[in-house]
Amino acid sequence: MNSAPTIYKSIPGWLADSEACCLYEMTRKTRGGLFEAGTFLGRSTSVFCEAIRKEGQVGRKFVSYDLSLPSEVGFKHYMQSIGHTDEQVCPPKELTDIWAAGTSSTELARKNLASHGLLDHVELRIGDFRQDSGVYETLFFDVVHGMEEAAANLPHIVRLSAPKAVVGIHDMFWGGILEHVIEKTRGELSFFRLVDTLALFQRI
Repeated sequence: MNSAPTIYKSIPGWLADSEACCLYEMTRKTRGGLFEAGTFLGRSTSVFCEAIRKEGQVGRKFVSYDLSLPSEVGFKHYMQSIGHTDEQVCPPKELTDIWAAGTSSTELARKNLASHGLLDHVELRIGDFRQDSGVYETLFFDVVHGMEEAAANLPHIVRLSAPKAVVGIHDMFWGGILEHVIEKTRGELSFFRLVDTLALFQRI
């Protein structure tokens, strides 16, 4: 059996090969509910879905959230709500292209996953992941890109994580944000590994 993910390579996004393999192994070696915040176009989502299918975990609960912001106005409103000033707000080209095409990131993610027969393995939800009231055993977050998002989202990342849960947080770098996250979650999350920019923690 092929034990490495492959489908993600056909879906646009910023997940590195080493990170994709790490997420695949996280899924393969754990049980219980899966949670993702930051679906975007489905690149990382496909890794979890592919692992579920290949590893015979069909029926495993997997929920993936995305804000799926509909316009630059909505983007700026969200960014300002977590503490960014207007001057700091600049949507990435990938989002402006989506808006120009008259579609949404979640709709494109749905199409990307369906084209590979993966859509049955995930429940895509549009909205703020912080509204979820569940507790999960394996979690991946692509929602901590600076101090403002850390302040807004880290308490909910901790709350959603079951005891001993494995938690992956993307876009972590030594020399700033990673040390900040480690310090702010001390006593709640235990950092144990960095794969490229994917930081792995265990819920205490």
